[in-house]
Amino acid sequence: NAFPVGGTFSSGMAANAINPTTGVITPSLAAPGTNTFVYTYTSGPCVATQTGSFNVSQFNTATLTGPLVNLCNTSTPVNLLGIVQSTVTGIWSGTGVSANVFNPNLPTGIYTLTYNTSSAPNATLCADSRTINVSVLNPQQPTISQVGPYCNNAAPFQLSAAPNTGT
Repeated sequence: NAFPVGGTFSSGMAANAINPTTGVITPSLAAPGTNTFVYTYTSGPCVATQTGSFNVSQFNTATLTGPLVNLCNTSTPVNLLGIVQSTVTGIWSGTGVSANVFNPNLPTGIYTLTYNTSSAPNATLCADSRTINVSVLNPQQPTISQVGPYCNNAAPFQLSAAPNTGT
């Protein structure tokens, strides 16, 4: 809002981020950081101006581009930045996460990982966050009961393994 009414707004901002008549600012058209504008009021032959400013921070999305498939506890570590839309200012956290890499060398379970982004230059203004659940499987190591020795003309025999649900 400017007083007296009837003046015009102008700026050096690209793409007309400020409407010259109404002074309505479209933040997406302004540059991140401090933006300066001028309000000019004309009364007869006299011209008066006042300068103002506003700050805009760049929003950095935490949108994920895909899931993480089930992992074995022996799987190689996964760089989590490979499943995000934007890596600008983003950082992953959660059990098994270090430097944006998830190491699944964990007990069987479902682990919640969180991706947080911040804005710039004001990091607290428009932060964003997403979570993903990652399933880690740590199957029991099978054991096989020792058999034999047998001759090649011996009768068929049954192998025994635990757990007995494998193939």
